[in-house]
Amino acid sequence: MKISRFKAALCVAGALGILHTVQADEFVGPKQGVDWNDELTKDILGESRIAPLSGSIAELLERENIVASERLSRSGVKVLKRAKRLPNVPGVAFDEATAEYWQVVEVQNPDGSTVALGKLLSPEEVQELELGAAGIAREAVTQQMSTMSDGLLLTGAAFRDGIRDSGFAELLGDESRTLNRLARGQGANECQWILNKDSSTLEDDGGTMEMVSMSMIGPDGKLYPMLYVMGPACMLATVAKEMEQIPNPGSPDAWAQAQAATRAATNKIAKLAGDELVGGHETKHIVVEGIAMKETMEDGSEVTINRMDVWLDPVYYVRRKIRMEGIIKKGRESKDFFMERENQDYRRVDDTYLYEPYKEVMKVGGILSSKEQRELAKAQKELESAKQQLAQMPASQRAMMEGMFASQMAQLDSLVSDGAATVEVITTDIEINPGFADSMITTFGGSGHSETLVRMIQTDLATLGFEPGPATGRINKATSDAISAYQASRNMAVNGAPSPELAAALQAEVGAL
Repeated sequence: MKISRFKAALCVAGALGILHTVQADEFVGPKQGVDWNDELTKDILGESRIAPLSGSIAELLERENIVASERLSRSGVKVLKRAKRLPNVPGVAFDEATAEYWQVVEVQNPDGSTVALGKLLSPEEVQELELGAAGIAREAVTQQMSTMSDGLLLTGAAFRDGIRDSGFAELLGDESRTLNRLARGQGANECQWILNKDSSTLEDDGGTMEMVSMSMIGPDGKLYPMLYVMGPACMLATVAKEMEQIPNPGSPDAWAQAQAATRAATNKIAKLAGDELVGGHETKHIVVEGIAMKETMEDGSEVTINRMDVWLDPVYYVRRKIRMEGIIKKGRESKDFFMERENQDYRRVDDTYLYEPYKEVMKVGGILSSKEQRELAKAQKELESAKQQLAQMPASQRAMMEGMFASQMAQLDSLVSDGAATVEVITTDIEINPGFADSMITTFGGSGHSETLVRMIQTDLATLGFEPGPATGRINKATSDAISAYQASRNMAVNGAPSPELAAALQAEVGAL
């Protein structure tokens, strides 16, 4: 199974507003009582909180929305940051972590009242919030990146000219192609060559780029200052161009209107299937058919959800279990698929009114293409062979291998048996109203400069005997003090701040050692 397709399935769940957060047990205190929840639900809904089987399903769903809204509002949530990890997904590094952001948006009800719902933000929307919180316009960031890219190129050129003018031209490698392309305004072509290099290209040029990117010295023992700075310069220029081409995120108002329309349509067709136990908790099993909700994935495939089953806890008004069924279409091929998630071990988040599960267990099936099914048949044979080899190992060695790869083999076993995968999604931290300005300071090195530039400055300062601290790419007091000390010792204007000009001076001095 291609992990990109599975991650796309997770994104669909988030986009449909059903992939709620989880809270890891190592970050949560002792399990708390339910008095706080009774206080909340009784205050909002009154004493008769549990809708009878004969009651209105629309009313039950609206109660869920109202309680969820009050949990967010009374907890003072504007944005939630949820750090998650996928511990045992085939194709994903062990404990690979990611973060998702949810923004609280007010949605108007037909009666004129409003509820607060959580909207999963795209990376572009998160970036806009970060820039806005830091008081930085996107245009300013792209301009700054372009300026830093140009500054790095000037640094490389100045260093090369300095070596040549000092009478050491024989130490310089041949960089005529790069210099000629830059002179003709073809820097984009050079960047494409550098950033898209594969192993065969590296072999063709003798591994020059691979070595130069690490130390400026090529396999011939000569210096390549332009190629040394081209890597980070190209990355900055590429990111700047990509940022310029990012479309503006849609208005939260438009999303709110769409959510209101979806909720109204869902309430009309939802049916109660009965009472069921999920994880030992009583729930109302609600079925919604004929919804035809569509989502386009990054790989171009289109997902249509035709049916949704929700197991709603009428005491806490949380979803204990969700199942979606529909069709996934890519090109001319269409396949039925399902996605099921069970939320487990709900806990109160700190002393807020948020009530979230520790863990969600997801099962996804029917997402493999015909090609992937053929690959899976081959994998099945390889799995059987691996099991046979494992069985022939000494007991101690077999136990060690099973301990290391048991979960991954179980995942693959599940795939080859029914084409479905069961995955646990864990959240390691929940942050309410994260400091976006702080994240911008981290991203741009503390003073609006790239981590690459700051890291270069820190490395060169350390080489010259100053003490900037570890080369992390982030500005701290030690780095700022070291910059100030260097500037003072070289009769430069002292401001303790990184800059392309400072990097050029340091590079020239280090290169002359």
